[in-house]
Amino acid sequence: MLSKKNKELIVDDLLKKIKEKKVAVFSDFTGLSVAQISKLRRELRKQNVAYKVIKKTLLRIVLEKAGFDPKALLHNFKGSCAVAIGFDSEIEAPKIIAKFAKARENEKMKILGGLLDQSVLSKEQIIAIAFIPSREVLLGQLAYVLASPVTNLMGVLNGNTKKLIYALQQIQQKKSA
Repeated sequence: MLSKKNKELIVDDLLKKIKEKKVAVFSDFTGLSVAQISKLRRELRKQNVAYKVIKKTLLRIVLEKAGFDPKALLHNFKGSCAVAIGFDSEIEAPKIIAKFAKARENEKMKILGGLLDQSVLSKEQIIAIAFIPSREVLLGQLAYVLASPVTNLMGVLNGNTKKLIYALQQIQQKKSA
């Protein structure tokens, strides 16, 4: 049993992290082993993502103090709750949690929803964020799209130049004949 002082410390710590976050993903980990949760924590820690298990009553207090509607995230929720809080990237926490939950041995884990900036996100929105390509891939795709018209223009000009040279050669042959 947690003392009132410990509960206040937990709420204050999580509230501070929620305010500093870029993204937060709420999940139900009921049925997972300690080894599975430890593996998930290691993966999250590598990407500067905090993973906290918290009582639902304390989480409701944190969400209310942070200005969010706890009912929007935790309605009809009956399991054990944890929150993954991403500080560096909006994509990494959802990506790691979704990948972990999708693995067959971890299928008991359920994504409940999340927070992005000041918005409450559904489970489906968190999963959609999880499948956004990495920054490097997006930059590569952007470079390709930006270079594509120039490449196409060069191809057209190259082809027209060859046709023009051929036409000029034909004209010269007719004049000389």
